[in-house]
Amino acid sequence: MRKLRLHWGNALLLAVGAVATVVILSILASTGSPGRNHQHLVAAFNQEMELGNFQEAINLADQIIERDPGDFVAYVNRGTARARLGQIHDAISDFDQAVQLAPDEGAPYHNRGRARLDLKQLQAAIPDFTRAIELGYDASYYYRSEAHALLGNYQEALFDIDQLIQLQPANARAYSNRGVSNIGLGKYQDAISDFDEAIRIDPQNASFYLNRAAVHETIGQHEAAYDDRNAALKLAQTAGDAAMVAAIQDLLQPPTAD
Repeated sequence: MRKLRLHWGNALLLAVGAVATVVILSILASTGSPGRNHQHLVAAFNQEMELGNFQEAINLADQIIERDPGDFVAYVNRGTARARLGQIHDAISDFDQAVQLAPDEGAPYHNRGRARLDLKQLQAAIPDFTRAIELGYDASYYYRSEAHALLGNYQEALFDIDQLIQLQPANARAYSNRGVSNIGLGKYQDAISDFDEAIRIDPQNASFYLNRAAVHETIGQHEAAYDDRNAALKLAQTAGDAAMVAAIQDLLQPPTAD
């Protein structure tokens, strides 16, 4: 049996750029920010983040923190920018400070958990996601599920992703990750059904086809696996994703008779 090569959603686990969630301006406004200049700095920060100018965003966050050291969102946002630059340990320090300032807010725990997940600090990430969930941060179900699956705790991973699907039934990545958990539990047909649903919701995501192809190949459905990889290849080529194109071409083999 060939080892399955699986893809977590849109490579969220591997992409440093997805480590943390930028807390939007409307949340910042709710903290009672001191004056018009502060609002201008926040707007400039958000603009630099959108442009991918992460060091400039960090410089602006420094100014916001200097003016209002108690603004927990500023620490979350600076941690986000640092994470985008690969400064994960510095990002965690910012999230730590945000947790101290706002222990009853979910965002600092969620973002710290994602940073720890990126560093493969799985046992440390899970309590962060758990606390974020307790505080109403539903997205943490997704990442806690990933952490459990990476630890081989597929039943716990399945529980978490089921919770998220109940809350977000149109979340294609949630179905894909449930498929990964079902693979871990040996439930291959259930996994295929999950990838089917992920593809139905988001037919442009090549990783869903690759995951389904891996299951098809594992259970001997080589022609179906070949078709899925071909579909993924076309999507990757259209998207101009050279790395994924090369990876798929390495996997792509004509179907053979059983």
